[in-house]
Amino acid sequence: MTGARLSPIHTRPTFSIARSLLLPLAFGALVLFSNRCPAEEPPHLDFVRGLRARGMPDLALEYLQKLSQKPPAGLAAVLPLELAKTRLELATLKPDPAGRAAEQIQARTELERFVKNNPQHPLAADASVEIARIAALQGMGQLTAARQQEEKSSRQAALLRARLQFEDAGKQPASAMKQIDVLLAGSAVSTQAQSE
Repeated sequence: MTGARLSPIHTRPTFSIARSLLLPLAFGALVLFSNRCPAEEPPHLDFVRGLRARGMPDLALEYLQKLSQKPPAGLAAVLPLELAKTRLELATLKPDPAGRAAEQIQARTELERFVKNNPQHPLAADASVEIARIAALQGMGQLTAARQQEEKSSRQAALLRARLQFEDAGKQPASAMKQIDVLLAGSAVSTQAQSE
Protein backbone atom coordinates (compact mmCIF):
# COMPACT_ATOMS: atom_id res chain seq x y z
CA MET A 1 0.00 0.00 0.00
CA THR A 2 2.35 2.51 -1.17
CA GLY A 3 -0.48 4.63 -2.52
CA ALA A 4 -2.03 5.12 0.96
CA ARG A 5 0.88 7.17 2.21
CA LEU A 6 0.91 10.86 1.44
CA SER A 7 4.11 12.18 0.13
CA PRO A 8 5.61 15.41 1.53
CA ILE A 9 4.58 17.08 -1.69
CA HIS A 10 0.89 16.64 -0.81
CA THR A 11 1.22 18.05 2.72
CA ARG A 12 3.15 21.15 1.74
CA PRO A 13 0.37 22.84 -0.26
CA THR A 14 -2.05 22.43 2.67
CA PHE A 15 0.49 24.01 5.05
CA SER A 16 1.27 26.77 2.61
CA ILE A 17 -2.44 27.61 2.19
CA ALA A 18 -2.92 27.74 5.97
CA ARG A 19 0.13 29.95 6.37
CA SER A 20 -1.03 32.28 3.61
CA LEU A 21 -4.35 32.69 5.43
CA LEU A 22 -2.90 33.06 8.93
CA LEU A 23 -0.26 35.67 8.15
CA PRO A 24 -2.71 38.35 6.96
CA LEU A 25 -4.99 37.58 9.90
CA ALA A 26 -2.13 37.85 12.38
CA PHE A 27 -0.95 41.09 10.80
CA GLY A 28 -4.48 42.51 10.89
CA ALA A 29 -4.86 41.59 14.56
CA LEU A 30 -1.52 43.18 15.33
CA VAL A 31 -2.51 46.42 13.63
CA LEU A 32 -5.93 46.38 15.26
CA PHE A 33 -4.66 45.80 18.78
CA SER A 34 -1.57 47.98 18.51
CA ASN A 35 -3.82 51.04 18.38
CA ARG A 36 -5.60 49.99 21.54
CA CYS A 37 -2.50 49.08 23.56
CA PRO A 38 0.04 51.86 23.09
CA ALA A 39 3.54 51.10 24.27
CA GLU A 40 4.95 53.03 27.17
CA GLU A 41 7.21 55.93 26.37
CA PRO A 42 10.85 54.82 26.57
CA PRO A 43 12.87 56.26 29.47
CA HIS A 44 14.63 58.91 27.38
CA LEU A 45 16.21 60.81 30.27
CA ASP A 46 17.47 57.65 31.97
CA PHE A 47 19.10 56.66 28.70
CA VAL A 48 20.73 60.08 28.27
CA ARG A 49 21.96 60.17 31.87
CA GLY A 50 23.35 56.68 31.48
CA LEU A 51 25.28 57.72 28.38
CA ARG A 52 26.70 60.72 30.23
CA ALA A 53 27.64 58.57 33.22
CA ARG A 54 29.51 56.20 30.92
CA GLY A 55 31.54 59.06 29.45
CA MET A 56 29.62 59.32 26.17
CA PRO A 57 28.17 62.83 26.22
CA ASP A 58 28.64 63.13 22.46
CA LEU A 59 26.17 60.29 21.90
CA ALA A 60 23.84 61.70 24.54
CA LEU A 61 23.90 65.08 22.79
CA GLU A 62 23.17 63.51 19.43
CA TYR A 63 20.23 61.57 20.91
CA LEU A 64 18.84 64.70 22.60
CA GLN A 65 19.14 66.74 19.42
CA LYS A 66 17.17 64.12 17.48
CA LEU A 67 14.65 63.93 20.29
CA SER A 68 14.22 67.71 20.36
CA GLN A 69 13.08 67.74 16.74
CA LYS A 70 9.81 66.11 17.82
CA PRO A 71 9.89 65.96 21.64
CA PRO A 72 7.42 63.87 23.63
CA ALA A 73 4.90 66.01 25.49
CA GLY A 74 6.27 65.52 28.99
CA LEU A 75 9.85 66.00 27.91
CA ALA A 76 9.71 69.24 25.92
CA ALA A 77 10.16 71.50 28.95
CA VAL A 78 13.26 69.75 30.34
CA LEU A 79 15.08 69.16 27.05
CA PRO A 80 17.03 72.46 27.23
CA LEU A 81 18.18 71.53 30.73
CA GLU A 82 19.33 68.08 29.65
CA LEU A 83 20.99 69.50 26.53
CA ALA A 84 22.88 72.00 28.69
CA LYS A 85 24.04 69.35 31.17
CA THR A 86 25.19 67.19 28.30
CA ARG A 87 27.09 70.09 26.73
CA LEU A 88 28.83 70.71 30.06
CA GLU A 89 29.94 67.09 30.16
CA LEU A 90 31.11 67.40 26.58
CA ALA A 91 33.03 70.57 27.42
CA THR A 92 35.09 68.71 30.01
CA LEU A 93 36.30 66.37 27.26
CA LYS A 94 37.40 69.16 24.94
CA PRO A 95 41.18 69.52 24.95
CA ASP A 96 41.27 73.11 23.71
CA PRO A 97 40.07 76.09 25.79
CA ALA A 98 38.17 77.61 22.85
CA GLY A 99 36.16 74.41 22.33
CA ARG A 100 35.38 74.20 26.05
CA ALA A 101 34.31 77.83 26.16
CA ALA A 102 32.03 77.40 23.13
CA GLU A 103 30.25 74.42 24.73
CA GLN A 104 29.95 76.30 28.04
CA ILE A 105 28.45 79.34 26.33
CA GLN A 106 25.92 77.17 24.48
CA ALA A 107 25.07 75.32 27.71
CA ARG A 108 24.57 78.57 29.58
CA THR A 109 22.28 79.88 26.85
CA GLU A 110 20.15 76.73 27.07
CA LEU A 111 20.03 76.92 30.88
CA GLU A 112 19.01 80.57 30.82
CA ARG A 113 16.29 79.76 28.28
CA PHE A 114 15.05 76.96 30.55
CA VAL A 115 14.89 79.25 33.61
CA LYS A 116 13.21 82.03 31.61
CA ASN A 117 10.57 79.71 30.11
CA ASN A 118 10.01 77.63 33.26
CA PRO A 119 10.59 79.82 36.34
CA GLN A 120 8.22 77.72 38.45
CA HIS A 121 9.64 74.36 37.36
CA PRO A 122 11.10 72.26 40.19
CA LEU A 123 14.40 72.05 38.26
CA ALA A 124 14.75 75.83 37.73
CA ALA A 125 16.89 76.14 40.87
CA ASP A 126 19.11 73.33 39.60
CA ALA A 127 19.51 75.22 36.34
CA SER A 128 20.50 78.39 38.21
CA VAL A 129 23.16 76.46 40.11
CA GLU A 130 24.47 75.09 36.81
CA ILE A 131 24.60 78.65 35.43
CA ALA A 132 26.70 79.64 38.47
CA ARG A 133 28.99 76.68 37.86
CA ILE A 134 29.44 77.70 34.21
CA ALA A 135 30.18 81.29 35.23
CA ALA A 136 32.82 80.03 37.68
CA LEU A 137 34.33 77.77 34.99
CA GLN A 138 34.42 80.68 32.58
CA GLY A 139 36.05 82.82 35.28
CA MET A 140 38.70 80.14 35.78
CA GLY A 141 39.32 80.13 32.03
CA GLN A 142 39.71 83.92 32.05
CA LEU A 143 42.06 83.70 35.03
CA THR A 144 44.21 81.12 33.26
CA ALA A 145 44.28 83.29 30.15
CA ALA A 146 45.25 86.32 32.25
CA ARG A 147 48.18 84.47 33.78
CA GLN A 148 49.46 83.63 30.31
CA GLN A 149 49.47 87.27 29.17
CA GLU A 150 52.92 88.77 29.05
CA GLU A 151 51.87 92.36 28.58
CA LYS A 152 50.69 94.04 31.77
CA SER A 153 47.70 95.86 30.22
CA SER A 154 46.46 92.66 28.52
CA ARG A 155 46.87 90.74 31.78
CA GLN A 156 44.89 93.37 33.71
CA ALA A 157 42.08 93.35 31.13
CA ALA A 158 41.88 89.54 31.31
CA LEU A 159 41.92 89.66 35.14
CA LEU A 160 39.05 92.15 35.03
CA ARG A 161 37.05 89.81 32.77
CA ALA A 162 37.77 86.96 35.18
CA ARG A 163 36.59 89.05 38.11
CA LEU A 164 33.34 89.89 36.32
CA GLN A 165 32.76 86.19 35.64
CA PHE A 166 33.31 85.34 39.29
CA GLU A 167 30.95 88.13 40.38
CA ASP A 168 28.34 86.74 38.01
CA ALA A 169 28.89 83.27 39.44
CA GLY A 170 28.35 84.68 42.93
CA LYS A 171 24.95 86.14 41.97
CA GLN A 172 23.51 82.90 40.63
CA PRO A 173 23.10 81.04 43.95
CA ALA A 174 20.91 83.90 45.18
CA SER A 175 18.70 83.36 42.15
CA ALA A 176 18.56 79.65 42.91
CA MET A 177 17.60 80.36 46.54
CA LYS A 178 14.74 82.61 45.38
CA GLN A 179 13.46 79.84 43.12
CA ILE A 180 13.68 77.33 45.96
CA ASP A 181 11.77 79.74 48.23
CA VAL A 182 9.04 80.05 45.58
CA LEU A 183 8.83 76.27 45.30
CA LEU A 184 8.66 75.91 49.08
CA ALA A 185 5.94 78.55 49.33
CA GLY A 186 3.96 76.81 46.61
CA SER A 187 4.45 73.49 48.34
CA ALA A 188 3.26 74.92 51.67
CA VAL A 189 0.15 76.39 50.03
CA SER A 190 -0.72 73.12 48.30
CA THR A 191 -0.11 71.13 51.49
CA GLN A 192 -2.31 73.52 53.45
CA ALA A 193 -5.08 73.31 50.81
CA GLN A 194 -4.96 69.51 50.90
CA SER A 195 -5.30 69.42 54.69
CA GLU A 196 -8.41 71.62 54.65
